[in-house]
Amino acid sequence: MRCVGLTRFLGLAVAVIVLVAAAGCDWWEPLFKRSPKLSLVLSEREKDVSVCAPVVTPSGDGFYYLRCPRTVLYGDYVTGELWKASADGSGSHLVTDGSFHAFALSADGTRLALATDSGRLLLADTNGLLRETLTTGQSGTLNGVSFSRRDSERLYFVVDYHVNFAINLDGSNMHEVPSDSVDGLPSVQPSGHYSLVTLYPSEHQLDLGIVQAGTGDSSALHAITYKRCWLGSEWSCWTPNEDAIFFSANEWRISDPMYLMPAEIWKYEPVFDR
Repeated sequence: MRCVGLTRFLGLAVAVIVLVAAAGCDWWEPLFKRSPKLSLVLSEREKDVSVCAPVVTPSGDGFYYLRCPRTVLYGDYVTGELWKASADGSGSHLVTDGSFHAFALSADGTRLALATDSGRLLLADTNGLLRETLTTGQSGTLNGVSFSRRDSERLYFVVDYHVNFAINLDGSNMHEVPSDSVDGLPSVQPSGHYSLVTLYPSEHQLDLGIVQAGTGDSSALHAITYKRCWLGSEWSCWTPNEDAIFFSANEWRISDPMYLMPAEIWKYEPVFDR
């Protein structure tokens, strides 16, 4: 009996040691539980390819995105080709090749705007056929673009993440504007009632939150895809029915040095509990 008791004690002690050691390992994730509202839509991680910045079509049956044939690292500019897929991630195909930092889809779903490496804005139809080239004259990187929802002939673009400009689709009347005057961002509900924001719940982990217009009330969505997750509201998009959000996110692997895995496209649905 004493031997049995000693064996049980030693077995328990070994189990405790294993658990304590495992707690320091990267694969031990006892505190992480992915929200059941999350579903993976599109991933090319096994090819070391990032798919990011989804923008859902007005019909809701598909989305455009940037396909970047390399891992998108923290601090780097996104650069990729424009692709399109069905809402479930199937049927992905190239729309137009090139090196684009950002793109936008008009509210009526008939026009595309693409920001190039050379500081130009390209206007194209939804098949990628070029219709117009707008020269901005900006020396910085154009890393954001959106069509105005209030004025169908106006376009906004962002230089180096913090300077906003407005320009007419014919290339006229380009001028700097304050950020709160920019409308038509994919991260803002089509109805304008809520906006998406980036939250920082802990080190090496980011989350999405929603902020109500007018009141400023906010709440976290718990859209964390991995224990260590990198995402941002600037790479997120509401669906036309405002019931779901498409967004891109990276798993942050701890190594020496730390690095981000290729970005994937996820869906969060429903946004609001019924």
